[in-house]
This record gives sequence, C-alpha cells and structure tokens, in this order.
Amino acid sequence: MLAFFASLLLAAAPSISSSLSSLAEAAVKDGRTAGISFTVRRGQAVVAEGAFGFADLENRAPAAADTVYAIGSLTKQFTSAAVLLLADEGKLSLDDPLGKFVPAFPEPGRNATVRQLLNHTSGIRSMTSLGPKYWAQAGREIAPADLVALFANEPSDFPAGTDYRYSNSGYVLLGLVVERASGMPWGAFVTTRIIMPLGLSSTRDGETPDLVPHRARGFSRRKSGGFENAWGVNLSQGYAAGALLSTVGDLAAWTRRLHTNPPVSAGAYRAMTSPATLANGKVLSYGYGLGVDSFGSHRRFFHGGGLPGFDGWAAYFPDDDVTVVTLCNTDGDVAREVADAMSGLVLCAPGAKTNVPGR
Repeated sequence: MLAFFASLLLAAAPSISSSLSSLAEAAVKDGRTAGISFTVRRGQAVVAEGAFGFADLENRAPAAADTVYAIGSLTKQFTSAAVLLLADEGKLSLDDPLGKFVPAFPEPGRNATVRQLLNHTSGIRSMTSLGPKYWAQAGREIAPADLVALFANEPSDFPAGTDYRYSNSGYVLLGLVVERASGMPWGAFVTTRIIMPLGLSSTRDGETPDLVPHRARGFSRRKSGGFENAWGVNLSQGYAAGALLSTVGDLAAWTRRLHTNPPVSAGAYRAMTSPATLANGKVLSYGYGLGVDSFGSHRRFFHGGGLPGFDGWAAYFPDDDVTVVTLCNTDGDVAREVADAMSGLVLCAPGAKTNVPGR
C-alpha cells in the first residue's frame, strides 16, 4: 500500500515540487530569511530540491542546493553516533560516569552518565544559558578545555536523571568523551569514522580555518526590516555540540542512512531513537541527539540547529520513508516553519506542528 501511494506521489511530482518550492520561495519573498536551501525526498527519490535567495547578500551570490551552511545543533546527531560507535566497540559504556573521561569535572556533574549527557537529563547547565559570561567571549577561537571551564562550576539545574533540560554543555563534554575513548580529536573521529565512510563530501568540521567552497554567510533580520551581517560566533565554541558545516543533500543522505541502514549496531540505534525516561517514569520526546515525536499521525525523528546567522531543520518519517531538510542563512525559526509546511503537504497532514524543538 505504501508503494502504491509513493507511486502516486511521484506521478504528481511536478505539481508537488512546485508547491514545495513555493513554500521555500515565500520565506525569502516575505523577508524572513536571506537565503534557503531545501530537499524533500521519498526513499531515494527527490520530490523537490532547490534554493532561493542569496548565500551572500553583499556579493549577490545566490543560494543553491549545494550551498554549505553552519548546521548548529544538527551536529549532535553525529556526536551521538560517534559515542554509540565507541560503545559498540567496547571502548565506553553509556552508564560510565563523566568523571571517567573528564576527571577534573566537579561534582555533582562528574557523576552524570554518558547516557544522561546524550539525552539531556544530566542537569549540567547549558553554556548558552549563561548570558554574557558565555556570549561576550563567543566570537573567539577556544579550546574544548577552556570551553568546559566556562560552565564547569555552575550549579546543576537538577539532580541527574530527574528532569530534562536541553544542554549544549552536555554535548561539549561528549566531545571530550569521544576524544578520551578513541584517542582522536572529536572532529577527526567524526570525519574518519562517519563523514568520509558515508560519502558526505560536503560535510566538515567548521572549526578548521580552511576555505569552504559555496559557503553561506550568516545574516540577522533588522527590527526595522531588511538584513544585517550576523554577529559571528566562532564555530570552535560549538565544538561537538554544534561545529559542523553541511548541505541539504548531505544531511538528507545522512538522515535516511541513519534510519534505514544505521552505521551503529541495531541495539545502539534502538537506544538512539527511543524516548528517554526519567527516574520518575516520565517519558520524554528525545532520544540520543534526536527528537522523537509524531507529526500529526506520522512518526518522526527530527532535530534543529540554530546559531547567530543560521537555522536548520532535518526530519525523517520512518513509516513514510520521507526526509525533509531545510537550511537558512538567517537566524530565527524559519527552517522549522518551512519544513513543517513541506512535511504537511507531502504527508497530507496540513496543520500538524512540531511539539518539541531540537536546537
């Protein structure tokens, strides 16, 4: 039955493609983003793909399907997969305490487990919630150890395992876990064990100083209308929580591969895509580096990524084998809004909305 509906969708592809493209184009015409790239796929077939607006407003460089964007917290999926690969190889356990890998981290955070870092139940305060203490220095290049020093002595938000609060700090610490367990820098491990083997040729660690072909510049919207250059956060500040660069094509390929032929063991994949459960039995809408929910009546795995000048969203609908990826070079929530509208159109689920953000 699913194959029958898929054939109907592909037969109607010209009109659907046009409608999906119009959703992306409207975001540019309405002044919500300087540029946007998108892809919508059913299985390996492209239903619609393209771009509107500008990758660089000042140089009038148009956005394209192969434009490279900073993807922010979409990086967390790759870090999660890296941790699970190491667990599969017996180099760590998800129940290991953080202190095993980062012995200098103070209590009580050092007692949080790798699993709790993965699903944001560690209670370790997110560095991006620290206000000027973090943001006043976020434009400079920084080493992971110095990044950890910014939040290491902050009080915990709650005892580990008792609640959920999205924590970029947790994924910074997971980068150090990957380094200590593998003996390789986080970026090198993710590149050599995930990015290169999967052929994600336009995905890279944004911490490097190399020039990046087709790279988008980030913008912010002025309250009075129009755009201005976004305040630049050095991507070393994101590290394992948000330093990667990618394209919609690479992210679509990664997303579908993750869910149809996972690069980790079957057990690790089940854990990654299963909602976390608190000590009191409450079931959350987050696994390991992935949001887990339903979009209307359609099961969905998803995540977003935002930082000054950039916004991204990637979603996979396992029962429909549909992948939707949108990347923008303007901060805000436009990528999710457009992706939700596209998902509603392709899945015939108008009005469905995201319940839990992944940022």
